[in-house]
Amino acid sequence: MLSGVNGAVSWEAGLRYETTETTVTDVDHSGATPVTTVNDTDEAELLPSFSLRWALSDDDRITFSAARTVRRPSFNFLSPALLTEEVGDSDFVGNPDFAGRDRHRFRPRLRASSGPPRRSRGEPVLPGHPGPDRTHQHGRRR
Repeated sequence: MLSGVNGAVSWEAGLRYETTETTVTDVDHSGATPVTTVNDTDEAELLPSFSLRWALSDDDRITFSAARTVRRPSFNFLSPALLTEEVGDSDFVGNPDFAGRDRHRFRPRLRASSGPPRRSRGEPVLPGHPGPDRTHQHGRRR
């Protein structure tokens, strides 16, 4: 990872190398003779990331981050074996050629501590206001 600071602006950049090797062996006994199927996958990904922070004051800052990520399917989605009543009441057969998904994330954020304090849901705390109704929590009346 590389990082730097120039006055009120700081940055970080990184690069991750991720590899995944999967071997799925299925033996189908439904016919007169068993049939064995082997599926091998070997995937490699470069996953860059970057973050930029600009300090507007001691309490306020703007942040922008971008990253490439990959989501891999779970083993059940890769296995060609019949899984009975796996999804709800339905049978399920996976696909050994099912590939992962690339995602590109971009997240601009503003951290500002000036102004009225806020609750976790972003609602301002106003003087004299009791806040959200908390009489019902977890299905019971307090």
